[in-house]
Amino acid sequence: MPRLSDNVEESDRNTVIEKCEQYLGGIWKRDNFTVSRFSDGFFNKIFYCKQNVANNTNDLTDCERKAVVVKMALEDEFFLYSPFISTINTLLLSKSGLAPKVLGIFPNGMICEYIESRSYNHLDDENPAIVTLLAQKLAKFHSLESPIPRDGTHRWLDVVFDEYFREGMFDGIKSKQMIDIINSSPHECLKGANLGEEMSWVRDAITSAPKILVLSHCDFNRGNILIQQNGSQVDLFFIDFDFTSHNYRGIDLGRYFSSWKHKDPHFGADPFPTDQQMTPFIDAYIQESDRLTGNEFSKNVLNSRHEKRLREGMTSAVVLIENIPNIEITVISEEFTPNTTGDGSAGLIYPYLPGKTDPKRVRRWVRDTMSYLRDHFVSPNPGKLGIGLMSLYMLFDERVDAYKRSECDEEMINCRDMTPQEMNLFPRKWTKGIFVTSYYAECAKLLPFLMQEFKSKGGRVIQKRVNDIKELIGKYDIVINCTGVEANKCCSDKKVHPIRGQVYRVYAPWIRHGVMAGDYYILPNSDTVVLGGTKQADNWSRE
Repeated sequence: MPRLSDNVEESDRNTVIEKCEQYLGGIWKRDNFTVSRFSDGFFNKIFYCKQNVANNTNDLTDCERKAVVVKMALEDEFFLYSPFISTINTLLLSKSGLAPKVLGIFPNGMICEYIESRSYNHLDDENPAIVTLLAQKLAKFHSLESPIPRDGTHRWLDVVFDEYFREGMFDGIKSKQMIDIINSSPHECLKGANLGEEMSWVRDAITSAPKILVLSHCDFNRGNILIQQNGSQVDLFFIDFDFTSHNYRGIDLGRYFSSWKHKDPHFGADPFPTDQQMTPFIDAYIQESDRLTGNEFSKNVLNSRHEKRLREGMTSAVVLIENIPNIEITVISEEFTPNTTGDGSAGLIYPYLPGKTDPKRVRRWVRDTMSYLRDHFVSPNPGKLGIGLMSLYMLFDERVDAYKRSECDEEMINCRDMTPQEMNLFPRKWTKGIFVTSYYAECAKLLPFLMQEFKSKGGRVIQKRVNDIKELIGKYDIVINCTGVEANKCCSDKKVHPIRGQVYRVYAPWIRHGVMAGDYYILPNSDTVVLGGTKQADNWSRE
């Protein structure tokens, strides 16, 4: 909790006493209570007022409470903060039982009940009852409608990416002052980073990702979550709605999970929680949201914890065994890693040569794949899984029929047309070019991880060739076909054919961006670069 100080300016003390006498009345007389000031508060002076003598009755009206909090807005201007909007939101949340009761409102502030409590801490993340309560309260918060402006997303992005870095940050980058500082540091990762490009990429990723807009707290740190304990009874309240706005739901969820179990809630270096560790909170949030909406909430796929996953081989097996209780799964394959064709691929996620496949189906595949990889990319060690980010230039010439930006481009982290200056960086003339940022998944690393996960959960593996899928009918309740090119024979699907490629892997850690030029490509992975091409249609040779 914030520290209290008895050092209160006389003018402030007189104003607070005047407001308490005016709005609370009754036992709130000048000589009956003391005024102290909380140390925190960027936009408000916050005062703690306590009765000098204990009242012997517990049957007090709201205005006869033994202690209250008085907030008075400072004169500092910050365009994300509006005392008027903050007051509206505080009153709404107070009436909803999510915040301390509002006892009085005056032009530059308010009086609220004081709740004897403590701040949420890292140990609470280990308490299932408190985690469930927090998720339920946040779900209710996000379900509310407030009569305030709905341009919060744009205003927040402008602040984070423009205002915060407007004067010193980017000026330092442009004049190379910051680059000199970074280069003199021992941190190799920072030395290779272009901070301007990183900021642009983050903003593009935020605006392009699927998202849900809600009434968001926007400062969802532990200090703004109060825990009230009375024996075995626990309740929870939110405070400080200076930044509350209609905004991305992920602002609050991300703020909570980014400090999950960290002793230091602001700069903790502890790992981000795993999917399994986040599940209790997310499940409680979904269940409460369904209760509030009559089960309408979970009908939106963006509100489902069990997002669609990559439907291929070992990944499908892992998803099934993780999400269906008491299921017995057997994976049958002629070859396993490291002897699959996928083990040599660069693993770039982009709809390359989809042929005549329904564009909507391709986009759904891409969306599900990006979602799956994003979940694992934010895990404690994505490099161990072979998952990373790749930015690359894709170049096209007149031989490419009808160069088009497909709907799938919207599923990428970033996808834009290349500028003329970028096109001129390459030695030959190209007709068109796009710059793409996506994920890659090195199968040589990801497949062993998936195999280990599958076996650890009781999955069975059989290595043998299946010549006809009908061989399995009757032996298993359900047969899921994850065959690739062999579907031509196994499933009598004569339309399936390979497009053969040849690749080399070389050690070239200085290559940071990929290039796909016509039929050929240079694609960096975590510690190697894949050089090759894919163009030989109907070539079945694996040599």
